[in-house]
Amino acid sequence: MAMITFKINRFDPDDERRGHYLQEYRLEICKGCTVLEALNEIKWKHDGTLTFRRSCREGICGSCAMNMEGTNGLACTTAIEDLRGEIQVTPLPALDVVKDLVPEAVWRPRYDAINQFEYALTTDGVTVLK
Repeated sequence: MAMITFKINRFDPDDERRGHYLQEYRLEICKGCTVLEALNEIKWKHDGTLTFRRSCREGICGSCAMNMEGTNGLACTTAIEDLRGEIQVTPLPALDVVKDLVPEAVWRPRYDAINQFEYALTTDGVTVLK
């Protein structure tokens, strides 16, 4: 196990005076641990107010996308051992931040537009849009 320092972006929209700042957390990390696992440990054991998105934990959904040490990636597939020294974690750049590591969901309007259709399967296997 290695002791790693994480510097994580914190932002609370209700505290306009403070703005964005980096908060440090020190964790003992085991070999093969991902950034998402470290963020979960911080949230569950050290600071329950830390906010970030996560869902599938398999690199499919993209909900845990963030910037780690200057590179955009998925926290669930980024191994801590692939990063060097203190690890800085920030939201994706060029997106408005809702809170901490959560960017605004710019994909949501497109998703809603696509899902406005109802799909029905017929017995002959043809998909019909309603």
